[in-house]
Amino acid sequence: MKKILSLLLLFGCIVLMSNSVFAATEFTAEVSFTSGGEVSFDAVLKKRADNTSATAITWDAGDISIGSSSVEWKTATVYAVLTSTITKASGKVYLYQNNKSTSTAVKYQATTPRYETTNQIYSGLVKANSGGGDGNYAPMTFMVSTVTVTTPDINPVTSEYGKRYFIDQDNSNFVKDDYCTVVDSQGYINAVDGSGNAQHLAKQTTGYMYFGAGFQNIIAGTSYGTNNIKFEIVTE
Repeated sequence: MKKILSLLLLFGCIVLMSNSVFAATEFTAEVSFTSGGEVSFDAVLKKRADNTSATAITWDAGDISIGSSSVEWKTATVYAVLTSTITKASGKVYLYQNNKSTSTAVKYQATTPRYETTNQIYSGLVKANSGGGDGNYAPMTFMVSTVTVTTPDINPVTSEYGKRYFIDQDNSNFVKDDYCTVVDSQGYINAVDGSGNAQHLAKQTTGYMYFGAGFQNIIAGTSYGTNNIKFEIVTE
């Protein structure tokens, strides 16, 4: 028997005429079993500057260059503290987006993909009221650690190890595999190697997730966002 709990987690927005970018709320989710193991997961947002509670993922707009033709990878000012208990062998937690969903705010809904080779990609922050398309996305990355990181490097160009792109459910190549798995019964996943095998961190209950986005050719007064990022808790 397969049990899936899929919950909306975040809303993201960047307004480049201000100094804040926001994305929305934390959640708690749990599935318990009388036998065969347990799967529980919780994510709480906190500010990197002082570890106080946050209700939104934010970027510092003042740290992003307007009009730069080069991609600038910036770490969000908010991170997530993860808590998980997975004692069921098949239990795992996925992280992905669905920017095409009709439940996405119309302002940030993606109707047109961007392309990498032949892959159609809808993931990342979407330029407001653009519907997507090449040049209208800020790709998003994430990394998972079992220790807090003062200055996390989320630039995937620097090193693929430890940084993963957000995958959209409506990508032409979307597969729920280790690439979008946050944690399973063996622990938190730091990266996926060239053969698609998960690289696990030392097993523990608490993990830390850092977010990033790649900004390019930004025009003052525009905004980018998403409200359809999901953690999916699965046992089967």
